Amino acid sequence: MSKKNNFFLFFIFYFVFYSFAFSDDKAINVLCYHKFSTGQEVTENKKKQDVFSISAELFEQHLKFLKDNGYNVISMKKYLSFLDGVESIPDNSVIITIDDGYKSIYDIAFPLLKKYNFPATVYIYSVFFGGRNNLNENNIKEMAKYGIDIGCHSYTHPILTKRKSSWSDEEYISFLEKEIVKSRIYLESKLKMPLETFAYPYGLYSKDVIYIIKKAGYRAAFSVVSGINTQETSRYSLHRTMIFNSTGIESLKKILNKKPIKVKDIYPADSDVLEDRTPEIRAYFIADTNINTATIKIKLNNKELKDVNYDSLSKKVSCYHKKSLLDGAYVATICAKGLQGGEYEFSWLFVIGKPSDKGLY
Repeated sequence: MSKKNNFFLFFIFYFVFYSFAFSDDKAINVLCYHKFSTGQEVTENKKKQDVFSISAELFEQHLKFLKDNGYNVISMKKYLSFLDGVESIPDNSVIITIDDGYKSIYDIAFPLLKKYNFPATVYIYSVFFGGRNNLNENNIKEMAKYGIDIGCHSYTHPILTKRKSSWSDEEYISFLEKEIVKSRIYLESKLKMPLETFAYPYGLYSKDVIYIIKKAGYRAAFSVVSGINTQETSRYSLHRTMIFNSTGIESLKKILNKKPIKVKDIYPADSDVLEDRTPEIRAYFIADTNINTATIKIKLNNKELKDVNYDSLSKKVSCYHKKSLLDGAYVATICAKGLQGGEYEFSWLFVIGKPSDKGLY
């Protein structure tokens, strides 16, 4: 066979493989859990319930629902290979993540994950590791043998986007390096295993934070900005949906059935840090054929904004936030109903505050 034909066949194979691995319908839901409790603990503490702590019974209902309804719970390793273009993932893929490192992960969640043969990723932070009510080294090593991946959740679990007004750029970067770089070095040395992904404390990130994440060598990082991950989602601002003790099966169905809105040219840009306190919030739909455009809404930190405008010709959706925003992180969400029913959504995060000098990068 000629070199020309060999090259042609290679090109066809590569195109088919790449199209398969990164097809538009590969929408990935990532669920974020925290703590687990027994039925007795839930009953005894009804008046002081921790919304982040779900019962063993409810967690098993979630796992059973995923198993019985054709969802494919995949490992973080497989997802990273997918992001790298090395392998494909099945339709209806879901990832289970669990933050902070409470002992209840080992005592309650881990036996149930083994029962259903589901992988998961546990995110731990350095100063919370090894305490009386927290995971220890032996717990983590045992879970790792059964397909539980471990990721980093910072050193002290601070708000990484919260920069002190007295800090210089260099001082802020030093703070981020301690939380993101030092934590990885410390945990990897203790556990003798690689921690390849990061979960932002409180789910908050910015361009400065992402810069240090990349510098530290993480392969991906997760927020708690709800939504569906598609091929357009940055691997350093991946979506996760928080699971609470009120997330019953019907709520879980709604989470898993949501569809992504494909947009471009969003403003403020995802992870941007800006000083404009009354920004225009806007995006352009790539396509709106399945969207009931009369139902389009924009929310900021889950509060619906007024005077939203949608231009069907340019496919631009926009509104101005007329009230001055305070310093802090904001999640913008565009949502709408589908023409055939169902819910569509796209969310991103930006920060109001002092941007760092770009020269640092």
